[in-house]
Amino acid sequence: MINFELRKLMECAKEEKLSCIPLIDKIAEVSAEAKRDGLPRLEELIPGLDDHLMRYGITKVTEGCDPALIDRLMEIYIIASYKTGVDLLRQMIIRDGVMGIAEGIETEVLRENLMVWLGEDILLELAKESK
Repeated sequence: MINFELRKLMECAKEEKLSCIPLIDKIAEVSAEAKRDGLPRLEELIPGLDDHLMRYGITKVTEGCDPALIDRLMEIYIIASYKTGVDLLRQMIIRDGVMGIAEGIETEVLRENLMVWLGEDILLELAKESK
């Protein structure tokens, strides 16, 4: 079911949406390293992650927590943070990214899934630029 209230809370300017692309790239990089080198490599990456929510989620992945529990914990974290706009958008991207890593989704599929959070306008613009 589509949550239109969440969509309203995540409204932000085009520039703010575009500012999330490096975050998506970082998540994809972490995903690729996890695929290539396994969970021990993720443990090494945690201190270098800038975002607390991402460090928290990746820590839970390395601890072997059940993905459903990780998802629930991250959901509660996001709800309790009372973020809106681009900050909430970033948290939702991180949540989906961590879940993708926990579930072993292929890196390029994960990147595509995360880019959808930026919205149709950004995706169409980026598609035009890449041609």
